[in-house]
Amino acid sequence: MARNIAPSDAARHGLIMPSKLERVIAALSRLGGDRAAAEKHAKRIQWCVLRVVTSSSGHDIGGDDDAGFHARPRTSTAGLGRELRDIGGRARKAVIGKLSVEAWMKAWAALPDRTMRSLWRPKLIQAAKSRTVDRDQLAGSFSAPGFHMIVPKPELVLPAVEIELERLKAKPGSQRRRRQRDEAEHAATEAIRAAYQEVTGNKGGRVIRNGRLVGRLHSLGQEIDGIFGTKLYAVKDSRRHR
Repeated sequence: MARNIAPSDAARHGLIMPSKLERVIAALSRLGGDRAAAEKHAKRIQWCVLRVVTSSSGHDIGGDDDAGFHARPRTSTAGLGRELRDIGGRARKAVIGKLSVEAWMKAWAALPDRTMRSLWRPKLIQAAKSRTVDRDQLAGSFSAPGFHMIVPKPELVLPAVEIELERLKAKPGSQRRRRQRDEAEHAATEAIRAAYQEVTGNKGGRVIRNGRLVGRLHSLGQEIDGIFGTKLYAVKDSRRHR
């Protein structure tokens, strides 16, 4: 029978898996170069690749002060129409007090990035020598390791939901969603390429052998795909890598 291992024991037994960021840093460090540069680029890569993940799915958030807080990427989405109808219904309940602030924040976090951006963008106001988010628009905020989110008041979202539903009826949103995902994927591959070039000092061009993409840059991309569960680097040639 397997026994439970306390966190401190797990660390001594080497059973604690490194974070995704640490694994990206390790992948870049193996290429050589300065570790500080690897850490800098790893943070940028993680941010860009997570945008690819959350462009078509959101996050499940939760936790407390004792157990800690988490934000886990969702693995699927209900589709744009269902997302809009669901978030509209939850916003109406939140406005009349039938849905708690915490439940409203969880519903908002579950939205894919592409849907969030179509419904609300934070308003910035001038404060002293810098601009800051207009807090009068916020229902609250949520933070977890590597994740921070601000949530609009539900009454600000409702008009945009109705507009987007009308647009969806007039023209299905599949093309728009595909374009947004393409932009996120392009930013991610460019971040990986920039990291490879600085860390190795090499351009990192396409290398094709027996009709398949190979080479150190492509291997790095496939390793990062393995870390985040993405498919940015297929084995076949693609315009994305030209």
